[in-house]
Amino acid sequence: MTVAIGTAAIWTAEFVLAQAGAGALEGKTFAGEYGKTGKKAEGKDELIFRDGRFRSAACDPYKFGDAAYTATPDGDAVRFEAETESPKYGRMKWSGTVQGDVLDGTFTWIKKNNKTVDYWIKATRRR
Repeated sequence: MTVAIGTAAIWTAEFVLAQAGAGALEGKTFAGEYGKTGKKAEGKDELIFRDGRFRSAACDPYKFGDAAYTATPDGDAVRFEAETESPKYGRMKWSGTVQGDVLDGTFTWIKKNNKTVDYWIKATRRR
């Protein structure tokens, strides 16, 4: 019985921490620049965290939809992850850290032919 109570307490604590992280990003939008890893910026994007979903505005024309995201507290920062998908162009795996009003992240475009392209993104909070 003690094990079950201990396990339930751990799961509850993990759930509360995950919700605290998600709440730290919920309703926020970050605007900035992105580029291929090791290269200069090649475009602008807005990353939107709303209703438990993540969306990249720059990916909208390619029909990469929104996706659920995870957010985990990490000291005074929040780490996030999401994976968006396009019926025609493949998937995007996103991850990064938000500290204060600054987002620093990476994403990998996994094309339909399984070739990958790695990117960086740096953005600041708009709202």
